Amino acid sequence: MDKRYNIHGLVGVRVNSVSKHISDGCAHYLRHFENGLQEISDLEIEDFEKFPPPKHNPYQEDFTKTERGICFTKEKYAISMEKGRMREYTTYANHATNFWIQTILIKKGFSFVHGAGVELNGRGIIFPALGGTGKTTLISALRDKSDFKFFGDDYVIVGTGGEMYSYPSDFSIYPFHIPLFNELENSQAAGYLRRRTIFAWYYKAKRIMNFIAKRIFRSYGPVFKGWNAAYAKVPVKELIPSEKIGQKTTLAASVFLERYEGKEMVFERMEAGILVDKIMGILNLESGDGIRYISAIASTGGFDIADFFSLQKKILLGAFSKLALYRLRIPVDISNDEYRAYLKENIANAIA
Repeated sequence: MDKRYNIHGLVGVRVNSVSKHISDGCAHYLRHFENGLQEISDLEIEDFEKFPPPKHNPYQEDFTKTERGICFTKEKYAISMEKGRMREYTTYANHATNFWIQTILIKKGFSFVHGAGVELNGRGIIFPALGGTGKTTLISALRDKSDFKFFGDDYVIVGTGGEMYSYPSDFSIYPFHIPLFNELENSQAAGYLRRRTIFAWYYKAKRIMNFIAKRIFRSYGPVFKGWNAAYAKVPVKELIPSEKIGQKTTLAASVFLERYEGKEMVFERMEAGILVDKIMGILNLESGDGIRYISAIASTGGFDIADFFSLQKKILLGAFSKLALYRLRIPVDISNDEYRAYLKENIANAIA
């Protein structure tokens, strides 16, 4: 399968693989940007078998440097950087893929932010947050507003001028999300989540076997392939109409979402420096194995990590320094109904 993606003209990605597992995994993030006419690719994702096997080196167990790049033989994973083009060789849709896209974005003056992004009444609002903070619940509360546009609930892209670009990867739907999206009640996603509950022992056994195999063989290709996670992947267009999916907007405000042990919702101002440090920390946590891989490349002189983080911080400070910055502290035990009601009643007015 040869699929090409154009991310707002900022990054071109080509997935050239015979593995449906790899193709489908990459589509989880990129399906919105599929464009068969895309000719120039900044990142190409290919099957590991296409990478020339390195000579065995008994003294270098973690990775091997070759003329084509860095190879993690036991993991069946390799990365090369040649003539401005990056190639990822893998046996499955590796979690480092977004990190490689980030390295390309940074060179061009843009950056990912892990969080949700919307537009209300023509004004962009970004909600940086850790996973599990309530980003998808937030979207479920705001999506019915007539002036709403969706930009993402996992990642969005920002530029130094305060602009936000959409990155509408598939929703990660957990059982508690089903009542928030009525159209999912009898969907394949709901059916999968019900099966996970009924046959919990079966899915748990598969995950345990994959975990053991990963530790023994250090191969990131799972023994039991297929989707085994505790959530279902749902393409954005199944929940958000095409006309409500945004492309680019100017940011007016940022609301950092944070869970805490208190009892009341707390909406407060936030400083740009503190916010950017938190955003960078979350990006590191969400990078998968990207930081480890890029550290290996840096050890061979092929990448300047200090320069990467310095430029990333500069871009994020540029993007957020002129916005109205807030933090929303959310009680850990608040119900979805209470959280949604607060968002509907307060968010749009609070940032006006």
